[in-house]
Amino acid sequence: MGNTARVIVVAEREEELDHLIGVAQARLAQLEARWSRFISTSEVSQLNTALHSTWTSVSDDTALLLHYLVKAFSATNGAFNPFLLPALINAGYSHSLTNNATVSLPHSASWHATAADLEIQHTSTGWQARLLNGATVDPGGIGKGLAADLIAEQLIALKALGASVSVGGDLRCIGTPGDAEVWPVDIEDAERPQEVAASIAIPSGGVATSSTHAKRWHVGSDVRHHVIDPISGKPIAQSTPDALHTTTVIASTAAWAEVFATALLVSGEKEGTKLIDAFHLASRTVRTDSSSVESASWAQYARTTLV
Repeated sequence: MGNTARVIVVAEREEELDHLIGVAQARLAQLEARWSRFISTSEVSQLNTALHSTWTSVSDDTALLLHYLVKAFSATNGAFNPFLLPALINAGYSHSLTNNATVSLPHSASWHATAADLEIQHTSTGWQARLLNGATVDPGGIGKGLAADLIAEQLIALKALGASVSVGGDLRCIGTPGDAEVWPVDIEDAERPQEVAASIAIPSGGVATSSTHAKRWHVGSDVRHHVIDPISGKPIAQSTPDALHTTTVIASTAAWAEVFATALLVSGEKEGTKLIDAFHLASRTVRTDSSSVESASWAQYARTTLV
């Protein structure tokens, strides 16, 4: 996943904290080892490079991740598309921006694949998955969100009173923050990362931000970003009237917040807003001219209305 994580744990006794934080660190490392496309031995990498139509054994964690990818693709009508890895590499994102690790894919890899090209089954020996028709998978943001969800829920299961887990900016809050009834969350300004764009507070749930400013690189004199248009296979255009450069969504979990933040960004303001409204989610979008707009339900989370 190649991102930093921030974990806050509230416990009844101070001596419990070191153990709980240690559990979170170990779980993060385990999920990174299983899901990162920049680790050649990860289950995701092994699945992507398996021979055509070959079943690959995967852990319960990875099976859950793959089921999420299929559901997210379906729920957003393909606006959240985890099968675009070849297009992302073609755009120039073939190296990790943190450690310069590379990704290699079979020559048959195609970004035109859909959820129908990913099959998952449970056998007497565990979970298996296979990719068809040149499909590859990129956990992308949903991996960050799902990792935050799994760790936060595990900490609560281990008797933490509350947990706030952020993986690469995808945040899951659960339980009590200790001295308050809600978790305060500051939304970073994508154009000016040292500044706060908005402040909210949530009792429990997930928050995620997707932005064309998050990961950028140069190809010659061109500046490119990591948000791929599933129709063109190229980074989404920033010059259309409907274009957005940053989207933030509040949902029940970090994974679903990430799914809909990405789908909103990819779909553009008009169609993306319809999707957000259909699922009764709260969102904040920033247009390419830097003006912002909030959904009607965003106000109930605005910090000033809750504190």
